[in-house]
Amino acid sequence: MNNDALDLKPLTISIIIATIPHFQRLPWWIMVWCIFFWGYSFTGHSIRVSYQAKKWILVLLTLAGIAGILSEYRTVLGQDAGVGLICVMTSLKLLEIKNRRDLIITVFIIYFIIISNLLFSSSVMMTFYMFISVFITTSVLVFYTQKSLEPGRCIRISGALLIRALPLMIIMFVFFPRIQGTLWKGFRINSGKAGFSDTLVPGALSDLALTGELAFRVDFKDKKPPVNKLYWKGLVFGNFDGRAWKKSMAYAFPEYSSKSEAQYEYVITLEPSNSRYMFVSGCPVKAPQGSEIQTDGTLKSKSIITERLKYTVLSEESCNELALISPGEEFWALPKSGNYLSLKLGSRWKSEFSSQTRIIGAALDFLRNGGFSYSLRPPKLLTADSVDEFLFSTKKGYCEHYASAFTFLMRASGIPARVVGGYLGGNLNPVGGHITVTQDKAHAWVEVFLENKGWTIIDPTSVVAPDIFTRGLSSAVPVDEMPVLMTLPENRFIGTLWKKTANILDYINHGWNSFVIGYTYNKQKSFFESIGINSTRVSGALYIIFIMLFSGIAIFLVSWKIRFRDPLKKKDPIAWAWIEFCHKMGRIGLNKYNNEGPFEFLERIRIERPDLKNTAEPIINKYIFLKYANVTSNKENISEFTTMVRKFVAGRKK
Repeated sequence: MNNDALDLKPLTISIIIATIPHFQRLPWWIMVWCIFFWGYSFTGHSIRVSYQAKKWILVLLTLAGIAGILSEYRTVLGQDAGVGLICVMTSLKLLEIKNRRDLIITVFIIYFIIISNLLFSSSVMMTFYMFISVFITTSVLVFYTQKSLEPGRCIRISGALLIRALPLMIIMFVFFPRIQGTLWKGFRINSGKAGFSDTLVPGALSDLALTGELAFRVDFKDKKPPVNKLYWKGLVFGNFDGRAWKKSMAYAFPEYSSKSEAQYEYVITLEPSNSRYMFVSGCPVKAPQGSEIQTDGTLKSKSIITERLKYTVLSEESCNELALISPGEEFWALPKSGNYLSLKLGSRWKSEFSSQTRIIGAALDFLRNGGFSYSLRPPKLLTADSVDEFLFSTKKGYCEHYASAFTFLMRASGIPARVVGGYLGGNLNPVGGHITVTQDKAHAWVEVFLENKGWTIIDPTSVVAPDIFTRGLSSAVPVDEMPVLMTLPENRFIGTLWKKTANILDYINHGWNSFVIGYTYNKQKSFFESIGINSTRVSGALYIIFIMLFSGIAIFLVSWKIRFRDPLKKKDPIAWAWIEFCHKMGRIGLNKYNNEGPFEFLERIRIERPDLKNTAEPIINKYIFLKYANVTSNKENISEFTTMVRKFVAGRKK
């Protein structure tokens, strides 16, 4: 490669394509940093060595980049900080490239950037994008290692390489021993995931709902309850300090045998949340492996959920044994001071009504007829008396506002109550038949303890915004508070097309997660057993190794045979043999330039590699004769030329 002019344009394009998916999570200054240096490289893609940054400038820029990463993430370790650092450093790498070695090193760094996307997403769309990025990067690698080739030829070679690698990839995917977990599990540090926390404050769920991210998917095996009546319970809040609710104490509850006929089984595929909360509908009867049923009716994982988790739950519609567990002191308790108006209202209901049912009815009527409204962007509660401020002043809130206030009123009336966090309903996918639950379905409701009945669901939001139970969130809040993609009209072409497309993509992703990403150690073991291989024994392991080796050799032989069945070889054997000769010269560092004719190429070989003159010169002269002489090429001449090329060995200069 001519060191006087390095064409960095293909390399820069490859870096841009590989880095773009990370822009959604990188801070603004890293994006500006990258765009600036990409622009510098792209606009001056044919630069000379003298234009490269001086060493002291590169040192200062490197130190500035590292300082910026430390300031932003407080570390250079972890997936977020690590990706930010490699993006910053790769953009600087463009300023110090001097030769082909630097180019190739940068290309392999790009491969690393591409695979780092798996730290954040393994969806089918991301996998497809990564495949395209690998294809482009491989084309760039071919371009820089085979300078004599046209760009179109580099693209075709890249495509051929990936296609030939595909069968081997499938064989390795199916048969190579799976590890339990992922190689990058330990690198998931401070990766922000939307979801519930141990504390519930006003505005927490409304902010969560605006993300619209996927929470989990559900497949019902037989009986499927009405979607809009599904309450997906995740955690229970019992301790209230006057402003925030904190998760209540709960303990493992032994599994019990239920004779109820109102049971249903379903499979949940839960997205990673960096918590232990597992969501269930109804009352869980049997805990999935790696989890335990809690005394508050929730399901808790024994380990933090950092990866997608698939579990099967058997539930019943009414919690017989769990519902009758007597409420602890925390479900009666109220702060020692504050919210006096709400306390007074609850005390009045307690003295006026003799039954718990009438007290609950009075509280619901108060919310139904009190001028309250439902909002994703309610006003902030600024005083210490947050319940009073909401009930008697702002009267505008999201589900957690109503659940919090209602629970407070129940306790003030002498009824044990607790706030429950989870999700309401979901979107039924007509393509796959599964239910998709996204963060905009995040919801808070109330459970009250009734005499002779136990813990019972009361949803105060239902009297303020009943439409959310039948028509969804968009029907209950003002349009200007909703994200654009959540307000597309369903009865118009764009909205309908968007919904159908989203359902198809969701179905594809669900299948991808189940059969590809979900191809775990246990599934692989089951597959081996289905074909008569016991992978836990030495004989089984040897059999698997034999299958992989045999498949690999077979794929290699087929690829080798296909390589020599190049259509060009049959159509124009002279051109095919000439390209093979140029490839051989390129492998020793003598690449034929695109604008270089056979005579010029021969002259350069004489100067740079005089030891090859006696073997290369006859081949080039023969090619010139066959290609440009005004004679008819017979089979003997063509065969002689192709034989000369095949026997030509271009050794490196000693």
